Amino acid sequence: MNTTDPVDVATALTKAGIAFTHESDNKRQSLDFHLVDFEVDIECKQYASKRTGAQIADHPNVIVIQGRKAAECFAKMISAPRG
Repeated sequence: MNTTDPVDVATALTKAGIAFTHESDNKRQSLDFHLVDFEVDIECKQYASKRTGAQIADHPNVIVIQGRKAAECFAKMISAPRG
């Protein structure tokens, strides 16, 4: 499983009950996910690149998930019980 794949991140967000739109559903959206209730965007990358900086430059609130272990950690954090 490639957890930097946006499909896997979408699965984790869905299981956690976090409402989102994906860039494939919204042509004006330039990052992978927009978290509707938080007004935060998520961009998933396997590796750092100059393109990443350009992509997030115009977005004030972005979570960049870079690498498999970071994506796995993110998925575990959002699935943890909330108090």
